[in-house]
Amino acid sequence: SNMPTSSVIAFLNTVRNAGYHPGFYTYKYLLPNFNLEVIHPNMDMFWLAAYPLANGKAAGKNPDFNYFPSANYVDMWQHTDNLLGYNVDGSITLTDNAINLFNPSEAPKPEPNKPIEQETPAITTELPSNHWVDDMGDRWFAEKGTFVTDTAINLRWGAKTNSALIATLPANSEVKYDAWSRHDGYVWLRQPRPNNQYGYLVCRDANNNQPFGTFK
Repeated sequence: SNMPTSSVIAFLNTVRNAGYHPGFYTYKYLLPNFNLEVIHPNMDMFWLAAYPLANGKAAGKNPDFNYFPSANYVDMWQHTDNLLGYNVDGSITLTDNAINLFNPSEAPKPEPNKPIEQETPAITTELPSNHWVDDMGDRWFAEKGTFVTDTAINLRWGAKTNSALIATLPANSEVKYDAWSRHDGYVWLRQPRPNNQYGYLVCRDANNNQPFGTFK
């Protein structure tokens, strides 16, 4: 906890110069001890620990995003020190950046002319190059277009209704998307964002196919 920002950067650069991807890990309450903006260019991944359920209480696999730690650049969130009552730490990946570093075989980026396999016990799913399965097990289809909202719709960092909120888009917002997926009762769209990040929003009720806007 007494390590200065300069020491963190020196360590990260040593790891990077050795040919590895350096990551910065710390607890939320220790963040004020560091200059995250200065450290950020020197790391490939930021892993932040913050436990909504303290005192060793068991936590489920899906964290409560109402308690998401407010910090920039978070790629992974360690949300518990007692996952499912096993007294082990539990973390979730939040960005494609984290998925690429920790589970490169599951990164939601298709390779041309190469089937992508979903890692499911005793089941192998081969998909065309314009389809892929993400680390949540949801199937995506590449498609570029523009969606115009008819009503206010939440834009999130993940394609789940409990994913962290980026913004609430007002009606008549235009969203350029590059992929779609049908899961959890909705049709979702993926919005490319700067720095190889993505936003996600619902565009259609999957049960009755009623859209929440128009497509251009």
